[in-house]
Amino acid sequence: MIFLLVLCIFFIVFGIVRLKWNPVVVLFIASLFVAQIFKLSAAETIEVITKGFSKTLGSIGLIIAFGTIIGVFLEKMGLGEALIVHLLDGKKKSQKKTALITNLAGFIIAIPVFCDSGFIVLSSLIKNIANRYRLNKTVLIVALSTGLYAAHVFVPPTPGPLAAISLIEANFIQVMLGGLLIGLITSLTGYWYAVNQKDKSEHQESIENVSTITPSLAGVGPILVPLFLIALGVLSLRFESNELAIMQLIQFIGNPIIALFIGVLWIIWLARGEDAQQRLNWVETAFQKAGPVLLVTGVGGAFGAVIGQGLEVNSELFSGFSPLMGLLLIFGVSAFFKSLQGSSTVAILTTSSLAVSLLPSLGLDTELSKTFVVLSIGAGAMTFSHVNDSYFWVVSKFGDLNTSNALKAHSIATLLQGIVALCVILLGFLLLG
Repeated sequence: MIFLLVLCIFFIVFGIVRLKWNPVVVLFIASLFVAQIFKLSAAETIEVITKGFSKTLGSIGLIIAFGTIIGVFLEKMGLGEALIVHLLDGKKKSQKKTALITNLAGFIIAIPVFCDSGFIVLSSLIKNIANRYRLNKTVLIVALSTGLYAAHVFVPPTPGPLAAISLIEANFIQVMLGGLLIGLITSLTGYWYAVNQKDKSEHQESIENVSTITPSLAGVGPILVPLFLIALGVLSLRFESNELAIMQLIQFIGNPIIALFIGVLWIIWLARGEDAQQRLNWVETAFQKAGPVLLVTGVGGAFGAVIGQGLEVNSELFSGFSPLMGLLLIFGVSAFFKSLQGSSTVAILTTSSLAVSLLPSLGLDTELSKTFVVLSIGAGAMTFSHVNDSYFWVVSKFGDLNTSNALKAHSIATLLQGIVALCVILLGFLLLG
């Protein structure tokens, strides 16, 4: 049986990498294959798949949609560029300080924005800053790429971590706070690697302007305010006076769906000066981007549900693993999927689907343990970004790095980030788990 499950994993990788099939198609076929492994009837197979699909989307569908709207508006309005310009304004343009600001700004911006989109939007600004102030371009490019990447795999409402929370049924606020902490440490690891680059290439003075955008921190509100409201809502649950109207209001606006919708209203208000049809087009663009993510997330949930149905009576397969070994196993599976097929989001979804039914056998079924499971999956899903990852080519092409330099700079940085993240996660589990 284990051999057949391993064969199923290789089929997923082969279908996505070699056959170039869409992950939705591959995961659906894998769901049918697993159903046959566990000898589910035709009726049971369809029921489990549809219930797994609807359950997953029912919990995170609107969150992904609203988060994508915020991300598209930030991108179209240039608020990410404005944030970096504002943070750099009036600062001495030293190499390390500029790289640190770039890294942390990328980390913040990537919370609602896909890392590849964020890099495409910001890379020209970063190269311009490097040329204008005669700084090392490779250092700033890697600082940006690793900052964006850290939030992409660790911090909800980025779709990958959000899907993992739904599939694993982890505590949202614990993952969010843990993701922010691990993500920040991981982001700074990328910064450290970036500023220790050996590339000493010279840069000519740029004749372009750094930015024509008015510096403003207003664009950070739609990102940070929903996170603050979610944290506030969870904290309010700890008070005994939950019956008070004010507490009920806090818990309502602290719900992730409502909190992100408030972020949507904020970003739309910031865009009030734009043409009305333009704003409608941006919302439509957001829904077009969210659609594929929703589909693959839903099918990932269906795949996990089929595995769960079969493993209910086969849980002894992994009963010999300790919780710590279980986290290492989950990290390894996620890193395996990431390294072989490239997409961090697909690696997170597939690993979460496989892991959810193994948690009781691995001793990782408590609320806190599930948080560490989600974080371990995220750490694996960033280890490491190389030639089969679309983000690698975005960084290479838009960062003006040849393939060799991109492998030495960006890929090794992401490998280091994943290893550091795993070490911190395991240490945290030993102390708190």
